[in-house]
Amino acid sequence: MKYSPWFVDADRIQIGYSTTGIESFLTRTNSINKFLSPQETNKYFLVGPKGLGKTLLLKLKSLQLREKSYKVIPESTLCEKINDIVTKFSYESIHDLETERMWKIIWEISLCCCIARNCNVSLPEEISRIIGLAKSLSSILKIFLSLGTKNIEKLYNKFNDTQLRPIVDNLHERGVSQLALFIDNIDEGFSSHVGEAGKTNSENTYLVSAELWIAAQIAILGISKRLMQANPHLKIYVSIRSEAFNQIVAQEKKQIGDLCTFLEYSKEQIKDIFLKNIRETDSDNLVFPSEKDAIKSFLGFTGMPHRFVRDEKGEKVVEDVFDFIYRHTFGRPREIVAMGERISNISPNERNMETIHNAINNESSELFKQLTLEIIPSFDIDIFRKFINIISKNIFSRRTAEIAYKYFAENEKFKHICSYYWNLGILGIVKQNGADNSRLIQAFRPVGQYSLAKDYVPEYKSFLMHPATYSLMEEVLYDRANFFSLENIVGYDNIFIEARSNYNRIRYHLHLGMGRDSLSILVPTLHNHKILGIVINPSNNIWNELSLVEYFELRVDEDVFKFRVYRDEFEAYRRDQIFREWIDDKQATIFFTGNKELINNIASNASAITTTDYEDIKFLETIGSSVDNNNKIIYLCKRTFDTARELDFKNKLFLIHPSWKLRKVLIDRYTLSSKKSVKNQNLLCEIEVEEYPGKQVSLYHDQLSVIPNGIVRRPKSKEEFDFYEREFRLLREGIYQYYKLLRQKGLIRQGSQDCLPRLRLFASIQIEGLLSGQNRQVLNEVFGRDDRPSIRKELMNECLIHFKRLDALEQSRLGNNGQSVNISELKRTMVLLSNVGIYDFVKLSRDYIEAPSLCVDVLKDLQVYPIKKYFSTFISYSFRDTQFASTLANYLILNGVKVEMFEIDDPKGKLLGIMSEYVKKNEKMIFLSSRNSLISSACHFELKTCREKISKNWKEMLIPIRIDDYILEIQEYDIPSDKRSLFWENIIFIKENNVHDFSKHSALTDKKLFEAEILEKILNKYLKAK
Repeated sequence: MKYSPWFVDADRIQIGYSTTGIESFLTRTNSINKFLSPQETNKYFLVGPKGLGKTLLLKLKSLQLREKSYKVIPESTLCEKINDIVTKFSYESIHDLETERMWKIIWEISLCCCIARNCNVSLPEEISRIIGLAKSLSSILKIFLSLGTKNIEKLYNKFNDTQLRPIVDNLHERGVSQLALFIDNIDEGFSSHVGEAGKTNSENTYLVSAELWIAAQIAILGISKRLMQANPHLKIYVSIRSEAFNQIVAQEKKQIGDLCTFLEYSKEQIKDIFLKNIRETDSDNLVFPSEKDAIKSFLGFTGMPHRFVRDEKGEKVVEDVFDFIYRHTFGRPREIVAMGERISNISPNERNMETIHNAINNESSELFKQLTLEIIPSFDIDIFRKFINIISKNIFSRRTAEIAYKYFAENEKFKHICSYYWNLGILGIVKQNGADNSRLIQAFRPVGQYSLAKDYVPEYKSFLMHPATYSLMEEVLYDRANFFSLENIVGYDNIFIEARSNYNRIRYHLHLGMGRDSLSILVPTLHNHKILGIVINPSNNIWNELSLVEYFELRVDEDVFKFRVYRDEFEAYRRDQIFREWIDDKQATIFFTGNKELINNIASNASAITTTDYEDIKFLETIGSSVDNNNKIIYLCKRTFDTARELDFKNKLFLIHPSWKLRKVLIDRYTLSSKKSVKNQNLLCEIEVEEYPGKQVSLYHDQLSVIPNGIVRRPKSKEEFDFYEREFRLLREGIYQYYKLLRQKGLIRQGSQDCLPRLRLFASIQIEGLLSGQNRQVLNEVFGRDDRPSIRKELMNECLIHFKRLDALEQSRLGNNGQSVNISELKRTMVLLSNVGIYDFVKLSRDYIEAPSLCVDVLKDLQVYPIKKYFSTFISYSFRDTQFASTLANYLILNGVKVEMFEIDDPKGKLLGIMSEYVKKNEKMIFLSSRNSLISSACHFELKTCREKISKNWKEMLIPIRIDDYILEIQEYDIPSDKRSLFWENIIFIKENNVHDFSKHSALTDKKLFEAEILEKILNKYLKAK
């Protein structure tokens, strides 16, 4: 049979067909040669994305083995295609089928039955009755799946080891010495079910999850390997998707990987497929049949001018036409053939740049649609259209990516959306390349190679949309010219040209010292973006090891940052060489020196200096007068800023150089541990940092060089920066100090869970303090919205993250809490809110009504004092009414009242004196009238003391509250004679005052109403000082 170009469809290849003609179109890679080798090999499994020719290669191998007299299953076709398994899976079965264990059971019993049927071997009667006349693997598999996982497992346990496996093991005794199975299309076997677990389609059939789709493919490899190891006469050839293979655990991946052929093609190999098809094209379907250049003969030209991208002279950029075609595919053989077919359908005399351009764009759009159908779990095109609306360009910035991240995380519950599209191969990045990182290169992940586990996009500054998405972008954005970059043609490995910028980017950067904060976040950030020099004075004993080495290596988790070391004791030529290499070769260097002249030289070359220490102003004073650069930027980097010390630093800096600009930088990342070691003239410093990636915030300016990303924030207004500064102070340092306080009190032992309600309440108070007075514009700048409820929720989630960070920090420090927490100092530096602020904001928390005692505990922690405008108050009550009395006291305390209580119903001796003092020293006394208190000797003693105090100063003092009706019912004769006189006088005294009825609140069932009445009837009416 003659095979036509551009139409090589594996489904058309059948038994009896010659493979000779196919070779004209097949591009053989090394891995394909091994798989198709006529010699015995151990390559049985084909792994690759869709569109790489797995079916074609399986069929060629099937034809090859049939010619060698193998018995092949299936007999009538070259490969067993696992057809669409339209089976209604129950919700329970879905979860069972998400495991490799269950699929190994299903595949083994199905394969054994298929082999037995095709080799005319009788099956156990019960299984034979179940599968009927089914012979193909697809039919048998579908029948077993319809039984449900529980029944399949019963059949497997009953028959597999005793009857089914022996059939396969003993085939050679039945004259079957060479048997091969060819199994294809497993990934599409569940195409009508593919989606997200737990949802249903229109047929009310449970959709499969990605885990099921993966498990079905991985398990057949494991079972096939096991069956072939036990039976040398058996070969099982299987194709699976690379997306599934990538989920195999590392240990198994190596074992199974040895049996796999991994299909992948370079750009040159794809081009070879394109050229081979052109060479097999009839001459009457070529534009220039006699042209030696195959592409020109087929298309009529070799260069394609871009419609929008211009070079430096303003001329349209012309790209190689194959590059144009290739970048509109996803780099797969099937796609390049589809492109050729689309072109070949255009009459040769109509092939020109416009018709080819339109044909490629149209086919590319179809390829994108096809890709979206291949993605597991199912691709949400509506989400993608919203994404296009947000990014609105084919090349967009990190800031735009962050806006998209926020929008989809908050509104669609879709986190890391850029990472998701990057993994799929439809979003690209711009990265540095070349030996000296001097070039910027565009990069896309190969489609079908993504891992379904979380794999986050690197933090680069520019992102690219794949050209196959442009038709949809044009549909969504309407104005095609508007969304194209004018500097870059997007494509695999294309050079990236940065857009013209107004930024005067800082090149050389001087950093002072290497403290904990420097190592955890500043040095890694600066090392990546600047030509960095670090000055350390040899008098700094922490880094004595630098006097022994020539190189310094900082390892922050898995990242490595390398430096040359400059030392004063080096010979003059070496010192000069190292300094020149910093200037000329842009090599990061640590200057371990006290040489003022050298330091001045370094500072003169540096456009910016960073420090984390207020005391470094002394260093700046020593170099300031001799440094020529009058436009220097000084970055002061702190977790929180002390206003007084910051102002002192700023004033002294002005005296050094009036034109030097001070920029504040907020930094936040904890170092958990560090260790140093010296080996072979190299000082290695290994830093373990928390998983939290850190935060670095500084105000935007026209000389920025560290670009915004997931760690670095660049507020564009002072108000926005001020918000971040307050957030760092209240929600980072504040939470750190409060956590430390609870740790020192012994309330936190194992971690934040010990005191989570207390910590959450404190965080909610700090959040309210942060948001208080913020205008809508600032909230929109920071959060992209001004919806305060959702912002509160986001900030609380951030606080929960900070609690976990502190848990890790405490574990790393083994309980070392350092200096005691100074609450007064924290209020002075505004790390904690003022007393008035705490009173105001605690009442906004939900705990104020539901858990007032918790709120009081937090107030005590924060040393919040009573408000002077209220009278001090003593509460007299029976200990049997403690719950009511405590709740009343808590609400009063939370509104600023000083409250004291005494809980003993029958005090003796000195205790009576103490009770008397409580009554006398307070300005008001609330008496809780109840059956319990009216028979309590202690309560009557307190009433007697109150009467005596009133008789002396003639000031109203008693505020009676009844919580039952006993005071209304009791008669004088009800009181025992030995107590009658005093008790009755007190009861008359109570009744003479206005007794407030709180009996409906005795059970405290409606705390909100109770609190409202306390404020209205007691606090505002009696306790406000005149």
